[in-house]
Amino acid sequence: MLHGNLASLSTVSFINAKLEVIINAAKAILAQNPPAGRYPIEGEEDAFMLVVEAATEPREQRKAEFHRTYADIQILLEGEETIDYGLTPPKDLIEDELEAKDYALSKTIDNEQAITLAPFDFAIFYPGEPHRPLVAITQPQAIKKAIIKVKADLLSGTSPA
Repeated sequence: MLHGNLASLSTVSFINAKLEVIINAAKAILAQNPPAGRYPIEGEEDAFMLVVEAATEPREQRKAEFHRTYADIQILLEGEETIDYGLTPPKDLIEDELEAKDYALSKTIDNEQAITLAPFDFAIFYPGEPHRPLVAITQPQAIKKAIIKVKADLLSGTSPA
């Protein structure tokens, strides 16, 4: 997991060079204040961005998720949000859609940690890293965020910037 702010992307240590290119392409799209929807970045399926309007919820109402095929870059655009995360896939899956839809859900995260995002902060979750997005900090609230999905094989063979 890596995190930073879009305004200082170049200072994020150990970011994969390909991810930096993709995030900068997403920044160009986000500069246009796009409505909710799907935006291709590289091909139709290799790297794309979803702009969503959602609501945070109390932690106990949120499930953890992880992916096998895609890295997940969560960028908060409006509001505030906490994302819980861990570094190893959970063993207690309550839903396994990895083959069909590239996600699995769990109620728990081993060695759980949390990060709080302010507007234009981002968190990068690599395949296998569980994360629980949309956790309310104090009270549930409406937020707007972008989620960039990047196929893991795009990242292999590239080194940090």
